[in-house]
Amino acid sequence: MIFLIKYLANKIFIAEFDKDGFSPLKHKGEEWQKYDSNFWQWFKDKICYENEELSFALISDSEDFAFDKNLNIAKVNQIEFNLKAHSSIVKDSSMRLKLSFLPELNKKPKDSKSLEKNQIKKNSLAQFYVNKTKLQNS
Repeated sequence: MIFLIKYLANKIFIAEFDKDGFSPLKHKGEEWQKYDSNFWQWFKDKICYENEELSFALISDSEDFAFDKNLNIAKVNQIEFNLKAHSSIVKDSSMRLKLSFLPELNKKPKDSKSLEKNQIKKNSLAQFYVNKTKLQNS
């Protein structure tokens, strides 16, 4: 599961990525809500969380944002393998805001080797870079 979080001035917006792009998770009909100690429990309830692996992109005006330690963060961020999700996040971010990912992009899990060619999904961001590298090295 892939999520985009915008955290600005102690308010939070969160959207889940699906086949049509990012869909906001609304709280009491509103896309933005106050960020408080109840947020992560609300989030888990909203997505019916059952310990699935999650990937996040965070656009923030603060260095202090913290993720719930009880979330199962994916070993490899799925955003980097999905061109549509990645381009949507980059387009939505602003130069004056911090853009970060959890887990970090291009971070290989400790227990795995590099991706095999047959593991890279067609039309993914990873495939785009493989093709671009081939063209530049030719």
